[in-house]
Amino acid sequence: MNSLQEKQAFLRKKITPLVEKEGFEVFELKLFYNKGRLFLRILIDFKEGGITLEDCQYINKKLSDYLDKEDFLESPFILEVSSPGIKRELKTLKDFLRVRGREINVWFQSQDFKKPIQGKVSGIDVFKGEVLLETREGNLPIPLVKIRKATQRVNYRSNSEEE
Repeated sequence: MNSLQEKQAFLRKKITPLVEKEGFEVFELKLFYNKGRLFLRILIDFKEGGITLEDCQYINKKLSDYLDKEDFLESPFILEVSSPGIKRELKTLKDFLRVRGREINVWFQSQDFKKPIQGKVSGIDVFKGEVLLETREGNLPIPLVKIRKATQRVNYRSNSEEE
């Protein structure tokens, strides 16, 4: 294993089953250098979302023990385990399934749409590769390939906004 990509792919194969055995899934795994130090960053999630700090600490300990024992990297590294966060981008049909029934913002590939369309994910057509978005104007099927960016809507309310 010479390149970082090869090491990253190898680590994903080794780590994913361990994380899944604990009831989580690997959302992202990244091996990289920053200021001369090697980092292994792993983002975990439940199938339905909702990771806590305690979940991250638990998986961090499990992975730390496992990686120290197996010594796959053969050099010092910093392990980071965290949640992808509520503001993470939705990229795959699996991501959209995870937020089914929730409000999202969708920006299209076309330059004609500068502002996002907002709506609730009401369904997924896996065969067509489409997300069904319930908007004020009705149901809108959106092909995944036409989406430039999509995120879950986060509604923050300050005291002054409350009625």
